[in-house]
Amino acid sequence: EALVGKRGEDVRATYGDASANAERPDMSLLVGQTEIERHYDRSGRVVSGGPARVVKSRYREDVFANNHTSVFGSFWCPKTSRWGYKCCGQFVKGSWCVANAAGGLGGGAEDEWSMQAMMERARKAAEEQRHISEEAAAAGGER
Repeated sequence: EALVGKRGEDVRATYGDASANAERPDMSLLVGQTEIERHYDRSGRVVSGGPARVVKSRYREDVFANNHTSVFGSFWCPKTSRWGYKCCGQFVKGSWCVANAAGGLGGGAEDEWSMQAMMERARKAAEEQRHISEEAAAAGGER
């Protein structure tokens, strides 16, 4: 036991003792519950025991950046296995919302103006053009 005590002192001397100087965080944030007994009526209002205290979050909530109306990660694309913004369907975090910037085109990622929908239309158009040129080449060879 003396060896363990000596080893602990050596470690604290080398690396410092962060637990000795650490401030204790607010217990309401850690536990999220109290010992206060409250009684509620059928509609959910507090009848006795004082007002229900709302636990404050350490993070900002409902903050939308770059003209988005949803947070990053609110949309999942199973085809590409990527997260994105639900409002415009973009997958680049921190990008500007094109749906809201264009005057409210956004109806979600399923909107006809989303990036994926436009890429799909371009792919289909290229495929149709390829079929037309193949048919023209086959018709020219038959003559």
